[in-house]
Amino acid sequence: MRVFIVGAGSMGFALAQELDEEGHEVVVMDRDPARIDLARTQLDVLGIAGSGLNLRGLREAGLESADLLIATTGLDEVNLVACLLAREIGVRRRIARVHFQDLIEDIAEVELSVLGVDELVNPAEVTVRQLFDMVRTPGTLETAEFADGAMVLRGLRVLPHSRFLKAPLQGLRAMTKHPFVITGVRRGEQFLVPKGDFSAEEHDIIYVVTAAPHLQAFLRAFGFRQRRDQRVIIYGASTIGRHLAARLELVEREVMLIEPSHEKCARASEELRHTSVIHGTPLDSHLMDALNVAEADYFLGVSDSEETNLTGALWAKRLGARRAITLTQLPEHVALFEDLPVDAVVCPIALTVGAILRRVREGTILSLFRLAGERGEAMEVVAQEGSPAAGKVIRDIDFPAGVVAAAVVGSGAPQVAGGNTLIAPGDRVVVVARVDALDDALALFDGDNG
Repeated sequence: MRVFIVGAGSMGFALAQELDEEGHEVVVMDRDPARIDLARTQLDVLGIAGSGLNLRGLREAGLESADLLIATTGLDEVNLVACLLAREIGVRRRIARVHFQDLIEDIAEVELSVLGVDELVNPAEVTVRQLFDMVRTPGTLETAEFADGAMVLRGLRVLPHSRFLKAPLQGLRAMTKHPFVITGVRRGEQFLVPKGDFSAEEHDIIYVVTAAPHLQAFLRAFGFRQRRDQRVIIYGASTIGRHLAARLELVEREVMLIEPSHEKCARASEELRHTSVIHGTPLDSHLMDALNVAEADYFLGVSDSEETNLTGALWAKRLGARRAITLTQLPEHVALFEDLPVDAVVCPIALTVGAILRRVREGTILSLFRLAGERGEAMEVVAQEGSPAAGKVIRDIDFPAGVVAAAVVGSGAPQVAGGNTLIAPGDRVVVVARVDALDDALALFDGDNG
């Protein structure tokens, strides 16, 4: 597939890198020659200095031969116009990154096709959804969904006295009547795909796949109980902070939003009905004491200041907050922050890139999520006719080391995978693999390898 990306900032570069690694032909355009030089030197892509608003320049760059345009600049109007021009040129699919919430609400009142856009992607919306799921699912550090939300994956920390420590994996199945698969374990720097005799250890992160309706029952069975009246402290009345507070204030007992800007505080106070908006910063020890952070269930640093987000999360954790989550705008900082005593690091750019890739993939892979700091992959794939896995039950498939099938979506209801589960041609299969085993995993479902 030939993909044309307008915008070579952090998001455009990350998208180009992913698509390049997947073997697509990628063209990147940006007005900044330095960004284009970086893309040319570090990636196997065609980099062109130019504007997404210039029809002649887009034609000369070869946009007419592209299968897909993704507009990722920091300016909504540039992204929308680029999509409109791409439609006039005849590009089959067009995706625009959009930030401004008022514009998103206005666009909702018209057909996207009028604007030349097939899909809009809003980084704030993607991030709020992830953070909301993390707060509302006890113990969750990572999340993924498959089969249109029917199957879910959750990354859960194994704490002292956890029920995961009571028996090897094969003995844990008796603790709940609902089927589940422990697909992976992160232990230190390793990502392991465990066998039945594997035993969890304290501080492991386990990756569980189960049916969405059974998730809460699974969590309760293993001691991850949702507290009824959670106290949530959010730092930053950014778009993400305000929208997250708006969702949480409907379901949590107490939501507090800290913001150092008087103007942003005033706006948040107007928008939020049941959230306490507080002028200040998490670096103010007197304020943190007054807010009784030690009794907080969650502290989330989601402001535009990465340094204050991280410092506030570390301080909240030290004061006794049960969970502390920090936001970073740089994908490379996720791995850097992992060794610090915070519970999770969330990157809107990485989340948005993943959301876009899940919408554009064709062929065997329908969706793909990175796990454990990119040490593992969880994906939904199609079992193609004639592939090694098609037409067999799971116990008869020779899975490579580091690969496990977690769920199968066929003509009936999605089901958690078991030894007797049949994978028919055309079925969608949720697979988890170590990153070094990804190619071997995909080969099982590729019709050319039958």
